[in-house]
Amino acid sequence: PNPTPAPNQDQAPDQPAFFPVLSTAGDTRLGGDDVDNALVRTLSQQMRAQLGDDTPALEGLDPATRKALSQFARAVKHRLSEDTAAPVRIDIAGRGTFETVITRDQLEALMHDWIDRAIDCCRRAVRDAGLPSPTEGIDAVIMVGGSTRIPLVQQRVGELFGTQPYTALDPDRVVALGAAVQAGIMSGVTKGALLLDVIPLSLGIETAGGAVAKLIVSNSTVPARATERFTTSVDGQTSIKIHVLQGEREMVEHCRSLGVFDLRGLPPMPAGVPQLEVEFLVDAGGVLHVTAQENRTGKRAQLIGIE
Repeated sequence: PNPTPAPNQDQAPDQPAFFPVLSTAGDTRLGGDDVDNALVRTLSQQMRAQLGDDTPALEGLDPATRKALSQFARAVKHRLSEDTAAPVRIDIAGRGTFETVITRDQLEALMHDWIDRAIDCCRRAVRDAGLPSPTEGIDAVIMVGGSTRIPLVQQRVGELFGTQPYTALDPDRVVALGAAVQAGIMSGVTKGALLLDVIPLSLGIETAGGAVAKLIVSNSTVPARATERFTTSVDGQTSIKIHVLQGEREMVEHCRSLGVFDLRGLPPMPAGVPQLEVEFLVDAGGVLHVTAQENRTGKRAQLIGIE
C-alpha cells in the first residue's frame, strides 16, 4: 500500500511532498504464465479426448504444435476478459482439426488457487504496513500487470479492500510510468516530490549449517545500512566465503542467491578468534553493496552493484 498524503494547506510551496512506501509483499513464483500453462494443459487433454488417445500428450507434441497451443491459450485468456466464452480451432497436420470452446467459468476454476495466493500477499502487505484492515486507511487500489484485467481478479481485489480497483491506468505500463517518475525525482529533473521506498525482501548471508543470518529485514526504508560481526567455526581457516542471500526463509536452500565472494589471505587462527565484520548498504537506487573485513588483520573484500 502506498497511501497518498493528504494536501497540507499550510505546507510551503517549495516543501517536497513525501510518498512513503509502508510495506511491500509478493510471490515471485506466481504470474500470468501460470494461467497460460494451465490452459495449455487443458487444451492438450481435450485434444487427446477429441482426436484419439494416440494423440501425443503435451510433452510429446512437436514444438510447432506446443507453440500454437501457447499462443491460443494466451489469446483465450485475453478474450475471456471481455467475453464469457472463447472458441478455439487448431488445424493439426496429419491429425485433423481440433475444436473446442473455453468458458470464463473454466478459466476462473483454473485460477482459483492462484488468486488466493495473490490475495494472501495483499493481506500480508496490509498487515506489515500496520494498517488495521484492508478496508481501512486505503484510498485507492491500482492494478498492475496484464492478469489484473481478468474480471475475477478485479472482483476478488474489490471484495478484499471494499472498493472498486482503479483501472484507468494501463496495467502493462503503470510500473514503467512509476519508474520514469522516480527516475525524474532521483535525477533532479522532477521537483517537489520524494518517494521513500522500502526493501521488498530481507537480505543476509549464509552461516554455519546452511542457516541465513538476516542483516536488513524486509520493508526497511531505503537507503539502509546494517553491520554484523561473525567469526569462524573451523580452526585454521585462511579464507571465508560470503554468500549473499535474499528471502524470508531461515535456510539457504529456500532463499535466492544474490552472489558469492571470498575474503582471502587470512593467517591461520583458531575457530572463534577471527573478527569478521560484514556491512550491507542499500543505496537510494536500491543497489546493494556488501563489504566484509577481518578486523584483526584488516583484510577486506566486497561485492558491489547487486540490484
